[in-house]
Amino acid sequence: VALAFQDTLANVFSGLNLTLAGQVRVGDYIKLGEDVDGFVVDIGWRATTLRTLAGLIIFIPNKKLAETAMTNYTRDPGMSIELVFRTGLDCAPERVETIVLDEIQQAAQALPGIRTEVPACVRFKAFGDWALEFNAYVDIVSFQDRMVLRHELMKRLHHRLKREQIAVPVPQLRVDALAATSTTTTPSSSSSSS
Repeated sequence: VALAFQDTLANVFSGLNLTLAGQVRVGDYIKLGEDVDGFVVDIGWRATTLRTLAGLIIFIPNKKLAETAMTNYTRDPGMSIELVFRTGLDCAPERVETIVLDEIQQAAQALPGIRTEVPACVRFKAFGDWALEFNAYVDIVSFQDRMVLRHELMKRLHHRLKREQIAVPVPQLRVDALAATSTTTTPSSSSSSS
């Protein structure tokens, strides 16, 4: 009987421990390992129920939840999103930085979910073969809004760079066609006399 109830008791005690320790609460947005993330819908005796952003319901045994590396984004909401963009090689990095920071400040007034108390930053990442590469980091309030905010910020950034006439290059491949010249050699006919 003890062997038969071993997993059940482990799940019950793990669920009780998680609840009493306050590591997870209903409504929290958590991520388990690398693959599973979602809102905690219910913490039962045997399993915890998650609802993903896509609306899928996932049941996780409490024992597995207690043993897996877990990130609780609701408990530590301070996070940033990364905006990756490129400009032409002839652009002045200082000008690009000023324009991008200004656009992010304007977006923070119009888009809920961007933390205004933490200033955004722009970093000049690299000289690429065909562009200058930049990263911008913007602090946001809620982890689950990261995709929508990145989408909106990238659109605003694209429009602003176009208005400022800053080229947003795309990679190009140059192919030089070599004229194929085939030289036909014909063996010279030589008459051999014996």
